[in-house]
Amino acid sequence: MSGKVTAIILSAGSGSRMNASVTKQRLLISGRSVLYHTVKAFYSCPDISDIIVVSRCDELDFAKEELSSFERVRIVVGGKTRIESAKHGFSEALKTDSDYVAIHDSARCLVTADIISKVVTDAKKYGAATASTRMSDSIKDVDSEDFIISSRDRDSIRIIQTPQIFDKKMYKRAIELTDASDISITDDNAMLERIGVRVYCTETGRENIKLTVKEDLLYAEYVMKKRGI
Repeated sequence: MSGKVTAIILSAGSGSRMNASVTKQRLLISGRSVLYHTVKAFYSCPDISDIIVVSRCDELDFAKEELSSFERVRIVVGGKTRIESAKHGFSEALKTDSDYVAIHDSARCLVTADIISKVVTDAKKYGAATASTRMSDSIKDVDSEDFIISSRDRDSIRIIQTPQIFDKKMYKRAIELTDASDISITDDNAMLERIGVRVYCTETGRENIKLTVKEDLLYAEYVMKKRGI
């Protein structure tokens, strides 16, 4: 299918829940940084024409050095919130001739070119698509004292991942109508939902986790080793 895709990789967070001495994007897995692994996946995907990395101001030099081997990668400074960082990245994406944008968290370093391509295919078909996976555990609603109130139908629930890929014009309208200081929006799908866009959930399996706590690093090392990296 035609239509160029620009990837916007958000790498401006602090990763406070990781309790590490450095940010998540600097952590090493299989001898390379989380940021490096993430960018490499997008760089190796034939569906991605441009890559924009949104970095912390105090990590610009790190990002430039870490990604120096990749051509067509541009680095911009992020904002105080996820939305601000997405806006900064999107401003740079507007300079490209792409038709779609793929928003991705740099902390999801286990993403693969195949996963990216699957979401791209669905985004081009439906206009908006997100990486996701089905629930296998039972889901319960609880009260303020943590007692179960009711059970949920897990078939109607998805765990949402990134990349989240959208028609560029559609995303432009959504992000322009979103308050950059709104911390209640935890992913880009939410912005599209608010303007009435239906986002398709692409099944992308369980390996594409977001590194959040230290135990996740052990899992990432295991997956990388399994892949021969």
